[in-house]
Amino acid sequence: MELKIPIEKIIESLPGGHKIYENPAEYDIAIHKHPFLKEMKERIFEFAKQHLNENSRIFEYGAGTGNLTEVLADLPFGYFLITEDDKKSYEFLKNKLGNNPRLTFEMRNIAKESNDKPFDIIFSSIADHHIPFDQKINALRVIFSLLKPGGYFIVGEELLDEFKDEASRIEALKSYHGAIIQKSIERGYFLTAESESMALKNGVDSFDEHKVSKNQHLKNLKEAGFNLVLAEKMGPDDGRDQGVYVIAAQRSK
Repeated sequence: MELKIPIEKIIESLPGGHKIYENPAEYDIAIHKHPFLKEMKERIFEFAKQHLNENSRIFEYGAGTGNLTEVLADLPFGYFLITEDDKKSYEFLKNKLGNNPRLTFEMRNIAKESNDKPFDIIFSSIADHHIPFDQKINALRVIFSLLKPGGYFIVGEELLDEFKDEASRIEALKSYHGAIIQKSIERGYFLTAESESMALKNGVDSFDEHKVSKNQHLKNLKEAGFNLVLAEKMGPDDGRDQGVYVIAAQRSK
């Protein structure tokens, strides 16, 4: 798809060093209008529902403002631990969903988790790209250790086309975010376009945004010990690797 928006001007015009979720209320509106996240959440829900029972222990880390959490809360079974390490997002999340008795909320980082009570399913939604490149494998190994044998790690994430160096990484970022910005503008979702523009800027600057390619993400999962079960692209439908994915991986039984 040929992009019609001035990507270079967008990057040049934005200030750097600002996390896109500094205003959680605005971010929550923006993320709900993302062109492909509704399909992502529905697919995650349907997959998870097939692998739950009334005693399932469920963990979502990096929950942000609860974009996925509010959907998971409708699952028929399970006990949930929901964590977020950004203070503003955590407070917004608690105010939004804290009255649900099935959800336990804690403000902490995935790296601080203990594996003394392993989980049946672990979820992550549009969170893993905040993990720096040199910490991604270790983070996945921590997640692996937190799962019961046979447990599932289910991820909704934005992944890029393959890139080999810094220049091609930036081009991959421009291509993906440019497509989402353009579609958001076409639909009148200007807050989403603004949020995606900031994510692009931060990605170019390697500030709080560290997206990988689809192939690299799958390699990372394998290196951490997971077996791939599902990798489905929600969009955009452009014949490329870049896009929003639902990926499910399993710890061996």
